[in-house]
Amino acid sequence: MGAVLCKEDVSTFCRGIDERQSRSFSSTEQVPWHSDVLVDRNGCRILPQLPPPGQHPRLFFTSAEIPALVARFTHSGIAHTLQGVLKNIERSFVNVYYDEIESLSQEELAKPSKTTIERFFTSDDGRNVSLLAAFVSGIMNGDEALIEKAKKAALFYARVIIESKELADAYGYEEKPFHVWKSSKWDLHIGWMFGGSSYALLYDLIYNDLSQCEKNLMRRAITTAVRGRRSWGMGWPGRKIQSNWAGYHGDLLALSAVVEGEEGFDQDVYDLFSELMVNFLEYGVYDSGHTVEDCYALNLGMREGSIAFLVMARRGHNVFNHPNYKRIWTRWMPFALEPHESGRVYGGSSGNSFEYPSATIVAKYMFPKDPIIDYVYRHYMCQGGKQFERLKKMQSRLVVLAFAIPSLSITEPENPRTLNLDLDFACRHRGKVVMRSDWTDQAMWFTLDARPDGFLVGHDVCSRGAFVFNSDGRVWGACPEWNKFRDSDDYSIPHIDGVGQEHKAPFVKLLDIRIEEERFSFASADLKYAYNWTWTTWANENSDHSHRGYEPEPNDPSHFGFEPWWAPRKVYGERNVGFHGLHQWRKRFATVEKVIRSVLMVRASRPFIIIVDDVKKDEDEHEYSWAMTTPDDVHLLPFGANDTTDATLIETEGDMNRRLVIRNLAEDMESMVCSFRQIPKLQESAPRDQKVRQVVFKTRSTGTKFIFMLYSLPHEESKAPTTEWIEKGKLLRVYDNMTGECQCIDFSVGEAGQTVMTPVCAEAY
Repeated sequence: MGAVLCKEDVSTFCRGIDERQSRSFSSTEQVPWHSDVLVDRNGCRILPQLPPPGQHPRLFFTSAEIPALVARFTHSGIAHTLQGVLKNIERSFVNVYYDEIESLSQEELAKPSKTTIERFFTSDDGRNVSLLAAFVSGIMNGDEALIEKAKKAALFYARVIIESKELADAYGYEEKPFHVWKSSKWDLHIGWMFGGSSYALLYDLIYNDLSQCEKNLMRRAITTAVRGRRSWGMGWPGRKIQSNWAGYHGDLLALSAVVEGEEGFDQDVYDLFSELMVNFLEYGVYDSGHTVEDCYALNLGMREGSIAFLVMARRGHNVFNHPNYKRIWTRWMPFALEPHESGRVYGGSSGNSFEYPSATIVAKYMFPKDPIIDYVYRHYMCQGGKQFERLKKMQSRLVVLAFAIPSLSITEPENPRTLNLDLDFACRHRGKVVMRSDWTDQAMWFTLDARPDGFLVGHDVCSRGAFVFNSDGRVWGACPEWNKFRDSDDYSIPHIDGVGQEHKAPFVKLLDIRIEEERFSFASADLKYAYNWTWTTWANENSDHSHRGYEPEPNDPSHFGFEPWWAPRKVYGERNVGFHGLHQWRKRFATVEKVIRSVLMVRASRPFIIIVDDVKKDEDEHEYSWAMTTPDDVHLLPFGANDTTDATLIETEGDMNRRLVIRNLAEDMESMVCSFRQIPKLQESAPRDQKVRQVVFKTRSTGTKFIFMLYSLPHEESKAPTTEWIEKGKLLRVYDNMTGECQCIDFSVGEAGQTVMTPVCAEAY
């Protein structure tokens, strides 16, 4: 029989921590929680064996692990923050939820009526977490009254769940909240109605403090809620699983597993959801570590998904050792985060995302000694110099309660250059290229997003080939929020006669990726297909769009460079890949001869970017425009105000006076007009950090080659470089007036007609 830890054991432990040990931990120190942790050859934590079914706790941890968890809550460098979070959640339980329960009669508590069920049976994860927090706080502080309140509330909610099912069976399923019993469907909000992972963990922790009758009541509520349920993707072919919806419903696995081996346990639910989570890693993550659905796979898929991974790992199926899991954190995430301490995953179809801390905490817990995950963890958890502010987000509180992860020394992070991290990230299947000048928080950081996989799921916008750009600790080239800015002219891409890409924009092709680590990075993408064609959105196999001028998409994705091992050979008539299968229709949107974007980063002492866009519609004259989307906290010194080549962005807030020079190097630069516009998608009262502007350059011609240099100036005394065409359009000299360095860039034409830029020896010129 395994050891059983009840509230008396924990309370005794808390009260009995040796005073000498207590004094040994200062406010800035931490419990040595990971130095003695056993890890396997992959660096993954070796988890202790669970006790047999029917003995608790056994969901996320065993009784033997609780003392260390409590110590981190009470005697670690982050203990004060953790206790503050716990106290705030507990206060919510006592002042809101429990007070409402206290107002009920004994009859209503014992057998909730329809009116009471309608009042309490709601999708409220804040309630779920606060109930769990109240019990944990009561245990840790030896507060018997609070423990009894939490117990009373937990048993009452079990009766609410059971009675709601009986009333639905008797009177029908159409009315809310009884509609949740109408089918076997499971989604996030249904999971929250049944208590979510918090209720599962509460059952696990409170089990040994319940009578047999009370155990049976809570178990019956959970098994009644879970039995026969199916969330999105369960039982589907693996090649269909790319959406964050796979992991988004991880509460189902926690509720299922907590009654494993007990009466009413549904093995099929557990097995099918576990299979779904393996498929999510197998088909929802490229071998580069980049997730198919970009930021939302991390933001939501990994939020609840990490809970499911933990449940599986505890039961002998350690999916943390799937190679794609670690690739996310050690290959992709270091590049996805902005260099400075924003903690934001930026760029891409669902970029501008502040990820929930839960997945990062779990990654750190499972790989306690991995220095790259340490870097991501430090970088993410330190927001503007405030450590662990994100722990206060409601959706992260379960893992805070479950693991109480302590602080690292995030004021002195590892230098990533000592961790064998490159300066570039590239994923051909995604069409994503990230270039960094270095691994400081002031680094120049540029992301190009092309999307050969545009037929797969994503919070998609018309932004094929768009870029985002940071330097000197701030954003210059912005990524607007996808749900507010969806149109082509919201993004940093070229337009012809005011027209760019039409929703849904189809796939495009990444042409070149050339990297010389210490010198430069170069990438180019052919964007023409996204300017010439538009796709249907969410078409299924029964859709027929021919009457609207559409035709089935004929192209093989491999033509655009999409070739993971599981790749489909067609995007029309493929039932077993993608969200609804692939049934993509296309319609001619425009007739454009050429749109190719090429980008070069030169890693000089003061790095710079050159962007070349070769754009031509036909032989007639048209208006061609080039845009860079910016944050709202800059203003523009107009093109030509000081000379004929520079437009300069200047900060409007703070006293740093950082600037960005946008230098026009095109042959027809004299004919270009520069403007600065507010993108009018938000109300004037909207927060400023959600608003964006655009620098726009326009010219009329029969085709153009836009050439722009981006060079940031960190302070008011900084000087812009001097540029000179040694041979017009073919060889450019860049002289840095701050460092005295000289660079020469060769411009040539590649096989696909793209402009290829290569730094060459400056001494020869």
